[in-house]
Amino acid sequence: MNAVVNAVLPLFALGGSLYGRPIAEGKGEVAFASLLKLALMPVIAFIMATFVLDLPSATVALIVLIAGLPTGANIFVLATQYNVASARASTIVLVTTGIAMFSVSGILFYFGG
Repeated sequence: MNAVVNAVLPLFALGGSLYGRPIAEGKGEVAFASLLKLALMPVIAFIMATFVLDLPSATVALIVLIAGLPTGANIFVLATQYNVASARASTIVLVTTGIAMFSVSGILFYFGG
């Protein structure tokens, strides 16, 4: 039960930090971080897994899918702990989660899943 509380607590803190905050704050940084996370990371993962490591196609698909997942809540927890850019961190998590519905679907479609 303690593990569940520890896993859920940062999500409540993240949701609480989003309440009443303008999403447009630092939108250039948020857009850049989201682009890097959802577009560039899967491309780099694909290139590395396919051409450098020469992995089987099922493994490549899994690696690219994992690289294309949204930013986790850990960035918000660390930003809050160090009291640096927690609003931008929470916005990045929110934006990448929303966009990832489409990007992960695209990755699955590309790999025939």
